[in-house]
Amino acid sequence: MSVATPSPENTTVLCNSSGCVTDPTQAPGTVYDDVLEGLAYVNYILLPTMLVLGIGGNVLTIIVMTSPKFRQLTSRIYLIFLALSDITLLLTQPFNKMFIIKMIGFDVRALSDVGCKVFFWFFRTGKMTSSWFVVCLCIERFVAVWFPLKAKIISTQKSAVLQIASVYLVIGTFNGFWTKNSKILPDGNCYPDYFNKSNKMEAEEYKAMLTAGSSLYSLVPLCLLATVTPLIVFKLAHHRQQRQRMTTATKGDKAVKTTAMLIGIVAAYFVLVLPITLLHNIAFYMGMKSFGDNPKGFLIFRDVSQILEQINYGINFYLYVLTSTQFRQQLKVYLTENKIVQIIRQSTVFSRNQTAATGVSKNTAEDPKMDQRV
Repeated sequence: MSVATPSPENTTVLCNSSGCVTDPTQAPGTVYDDVLEGLAYVNYILLPTMLVLGIGGNVLTIIVMTSPKFRQLTSRIYLIFLALSDITLLLTQPFNKMFIIKMIGFDVRALSDVGCKVFFWFFRTGKMTSSWFVVCLCIERFVAVWFPLKAKIISTQKSAVLQIASVYLVIGTFNGFWTKNSKILPDGNCYPDYFNKSNKMEAEEYKAMLTAGSSLYSLVPLCLLATVTPLIVFKLAHHRQQRQRMTTATKGDKAVKTTAMLIGIVAAYFVLVLPITLLHNIAFYMGMKSFGDNPKGFLIFRDVSQILEQINYGINFYLYVLTSTQFRQQLKVYLTENKIVQIIRQSTVFSRNQTAATGVSKNTAEDPKMDQRV
């Protein structure tokens, strides 16, 4: 008589009077396997969805923010470059997905050692600049709310361009040095976190780069946002109490709506970005590769973190639509009055007129007396 006993390795051990043998073909699934399978289906659906909706939304954001209605708004510059960073992330992140690598048959990032480094330079720069453009936007709103009389002097479009250039310079230079750890390993895949673990100096150097990178990406931005955003909310609440005693508050209402849009972005940033930061730090301190083969519990955390991160870079446009009446109005104008839509409408009207004219001509030909009765 044989008895089937589950082993810790998720295989089945068959035992009888002569001994025990392992039968891997009868391995029962675990909860981890079920969760990973469910996340795989989510990725299959979410990835193309976010590519279409996320990139489309960010492109529409750029179009709306470059319209004459927003031309005098300083924050529009941050929103435009934020959208560009988000597009960069949405275009590069799919190639970090294991199911994409398996579906293609090889790691596109690993076509060359230079290509591996360039890919992760763009990937990291897109992530970090996106975070700092949110910070710049938050500080601009802080100045507008707390120092409205000085806002036109401090928060100018020229200063916004200088801030954006500084962000690109600092982050681009840092990521240029960090590409030292982006290498193609013998398995044919490109990894962003390679270092010789037996070399203490290399390990300490990578630890310093990871700490600095995590700080640039989210830790410092999160601290700044956590400090500035409550101050903005407090000041807005104070203004709201004052406006309730007054009858005219059009300008204040616009400021509130713009800041409400910012608060939505900041809240989404907190919830959706923090997990991916924890992921890379946990991977380092546990001696694992963020994008390599790891224990199933870590793989679940990685997949969830990547899903949340992907949502973060595709959701801003929809937050603008939900929180800003001015943005919705300009978007409606663009979608209904742009040249492409007008050409389509004219073509449709012309086709209808042609069809109607053809029908009248046909009826007249069949009944020559029809034109006399008219």
